[in-house]
Amino acid sequence: MNQDDSKYLLYKDYEIELLLCCARTQPSSEISQQIQTLVQQSIDWPYLIQTAARHSVLPLLYQNLKTLCPEAVPKPVLSELRNFFHTNAAHNLFLTQELLKILKLFQDNDIPAIPFKGPVLAAAIYGNLALRQFGDLDIWVDSKDFLTAIDLLTAQGYQTSKTSLIQTGLRRLALYKLYIEYNAHEYPLNSIDNRVHIDIHKSITSKSFFLFQLDFEYLWKRLEPISLFGTEVPNLHPEDLLLILCVHGSKHGWERLGWICDVAEFVLVYQQMEWKLLIEQAKTLGCERMLLMGLLLAQQLLGIDLPEPIHQSIEANPTSKLLAMQVRQGLFHDSLIFEASSKFSYGFRMMERPQDKFRYSVGFIINKSFIPILIAIRDFIIKLKQI
Repeated sequence: MNQDDSKYLLYKDYEIELLLCCARTQPSSEISQQIQTLVQQSIDWPYLIQTAARHSVLPLLYQNLKTLCPEAVPKPVLSELRNFFHTNAAHNLFLTQELLKILKLFQDNDIPAIPFKGPVLAAAIYGNLALRQFGDLDIWVDSKDFLTAIDLLTAQGYQTSKTSLIQTGLRRLALYKLYIEYNAHEYPLNSIDNRVHIDIHKSITSKSFFLFQLDFEYLWKRLEPISLFGTEVPNLHPEDLLLILCVHGSKHGWERLGWICDVAEFVLVYQQMEWKLLIEQAKTLGCERMLLMGLLLAQQLLGIDLPEPIHQSIEANPTSKLLAMQVRQGLFHDSLIFEASSKFSYGFRMMERPQDKFRYSVGFIINKSFIPILIAIRDFIIKLKQI
């Protein structure tokens, strides 16, 4: 990390500085010393814990404080962090077991399925299920198996919201079909006891955001399986995984530090990647800016060293630097990173190809104009059924 980049690590609050230092699995000796210095300051511990929770990095915060300076942390604070850490570990273990059951269900019914994020990401790049926060299970299936997968889980007791658009008879409306075409890239399901939340995907993004043309069959042929509790499960090829992480983070404005941590930890684990080939693939798919933005944020906020091909691409792509700056400026604000007035501008500038800019613009109009109409119709139908 050069001197120019280090200035981006200097936030006003000691709490944010401390959080950034702790948001990693392998702090350097310099960062470790900085952590030990920062905890001696007047830390607003409730604010720090609240911010860490919002950014899904509480396990990393606890792990580093416990390892480096437990005596400097107030005992009630350390106890609260410890309790959360163990609760999160148990929750992750439970979700991992549920994931294995669901994958077995799909396998028994000849449905190829790729889990991503969640347990497989924690195991692959953190090396420890307990060090990453995740609240749901994301599973990708081929579009031809999308409805069958949903039906299988529904038969197992999973259900969606009773007030969803799909369950109010709107599927017969042309407006609803337009909504499905542009937005239904995933389908959320919850277990009866609400302990397990699953998103079944037929693509990574909705057409209203970005046509991310990673073919399921192509991904399936490139899988690098990983072991979870002695069971081999499908796992995305590293190049595909990084692109997906960066597209997902960019789509949501990188509003969680945890997503940036994922990218940083990925780079540490997969340093020997063919970075030039990855950049070319990103260009072909139209997501180079998203890739560069994720990597640049990981460098500026968490101090990772980026390979030279990435540095060169960032310098040749000033828009990615401007977008990363916009994210940094709003990352730790209590309000949303992007107000409605700037959200369109952010998304539009992120698109590289004319067809993607057009698609994003149309999708933005649909979401802002048609979805409120659908919701109003849904609410009207619900009221009619209650009469």
